[in-house]
Amino acid sequence: ARLGDQLEAIATFERVLTIRKRIATPEAIANTQHNRATEYTLKGDYARALELFEEALPVWRSASNKFGEAATLTEMAALFNRTNLKQRSERAYLQALPIHRELKNLRGESAALSGLGASYRDQRRFPEALQSLQSAASSARRGNFPVEESRALRNLGTTQTLMGLHSEALSSLRTALDLVREISRPDALSAKISLSSALIRAGRTTEAIPLLEEALTFAREIQNPLEELGALYGLAQARLSNGEISAALTHANAAMALAARQILKVSSDQTRSLALSRYSDVYRLSSEILLRSGQPKAALQALERGRARILLDLMSKAKVAPVIASPLLEEERRLRSAINAKADRLTR
Repeated sequence: ARLGDQLEAIATFERVLTIRKRIATPEAIANTQHNRATEYTLKGDYARALELFEEALPVWRSASNKFGEAATLTEMAALFNRTNLKQRSERAYLQALPIHRELKNLRGESAALSGLGASYRDQRRFPEALQSLQSAASSARRGNFPVEESRALRNLGTTQTLMGLHSEALSSLRTALDLVREISRPDALSAKISLSSALIRAGRTTEAIPLLEEALTFAREIQNPLEELGALYGLAQARLSNGEISAALTHANAAMALAARQILKVSSDQTRSLALSRYSDVYRLSSEILLRSGQPKAALQALERGRARILLDLMSKAKVAPVIASPLLEEERRLRSAINAKADRLTR
């Protein structure tokens, strides 16, 4: 959804909630709070979204509305995972899962298992991640929910890639793409980028590049900057792997420009921190490209610009977070060592 659509939806839900508080049942109010929270999540205002979810949850419980309780817990868990609160995310998913199963809600069960598996993967708990994600895909398949099955398989393929199981990962991700190619273009876009990333890691960059070019065109068409950034980053990686330094740098520069524009649009501190983290990844890739092209000083300058930009952004919010900048500091030390080593070789 576009930002304008999200803001309009939020305003509508706010008006509905005001009316419902006067005339509606507590469950109707909780339903509106849940819907508002999901819109705030899409907008990136995670703090406000969490506040609304936490208001809705006790209402569902006091009314013994299991469906509402499980839905809100699942959305809260996904929100915790996005903001790197892994333990809270895991707890919420584990609370939601038995309720979905009690209700025989296979779609909800699949969503909870898929999110739980992604959380395990991010903590590098790979055996648990595989089990959860395979179960998520199975639940969705039994219920004939192809979009949910695709999302579970996308998470599964990403996990298998990180484990070095490249053949299995490519099989999972190709199936994920096939499931949604004709029914959900946004999910197909995400699947293409995930499949491309797996192909690059498997050393099959020639196959990845056309997929990424398709993804980039569509991401721009639907104005999805996050997926556009993923496509540009993937293209830079693929071109670098192929030794196409000039093309790689062009894509990396476009990714840096896009990341900078997006950071300026972010209002939520939590969303801003996540954006800054992605921004540092782009700068590290750019510096690697320059280093590979035999320009170690330019690589160091690019990294220093990235670190300076991040620090300025953080300071402008009066919340300096060294954890965001520290990866760039480590990369800067590595580059300085590379420059010194190159200088030593030249003087021998």
